[in-house]
Amino acid sequence: MEIKKDYILKIYQDKDIESPREWDDLGYFITQQRNYNSPDKNKPLQAIIKEAYDEQPTNATGHIKKIKRLCKQQFNEDIVLIVPISKYEHGNIRYYIGDHKVCSFDSGVCGFYIITKESLKKCYGLKRPINKTLLEKIQVELDLYNTWENGEIYCFILHQKQTITIDKKEYSRIEYVDNYCGFYGLEDIKKHLPEQFKNKDLNDYIIY
Repeated sequence: MEIKKDYILKIYQDKDIESPREWDDLGYFITQQRNYNSPDKNKPLQAIIKEAYDEQPTNATGHIKKIKRLCKQQFNEDIVLIVPISKYEHGNIRYYIGDHKVCSFDSGVCGFYIITKESLKKCYGLKRPINKTLLEKIQVELDLYNTWENGEIYCFILHQKQTITIDKKEYSRIEYVDNYCGFYGLEDIKKHLPEQFKNKDLNDYIIY
């Protein structure tokens, strides 16, 4: 009698997971784009950013000065940090910090990430991190949102196939092993898989 064991892996897009912008975030990721919803919904800030856009300052610095002034005037909110957010769209979408273009046709400023005194307090309490730390945290949030926006959240289901050979006849059975959902990207899935998948390209197992 001979017994062979093999695994059957299937990976699917997790289409039911909520946007990471529903989590406890550092600030407000507000965009002003045609045909796209703003990642964060905050009507006062959205109105202020729209007003700043309508006045068409010559650069992102001009927008930032206008937004800070309007926030203080309209709801007495102090801005701790505000940075321009640009979008590169060529197949997939990538939001990134800054007003520089990565491509002359497919990228440009689309909004701002705004940290208010109140939102910072909710995240860090009374201690204020340095701006470098805040920028790193914003980048992490953008990376998560990019992954979600591009549909790169996954579930997997793993089965084991056992093939028994008796007198040259094969008998097979398939048993459920495990399944999980909510993976941002494919690499984290490998932590939950048998060793044989360590060097595999998991893109080959995605079922669309």
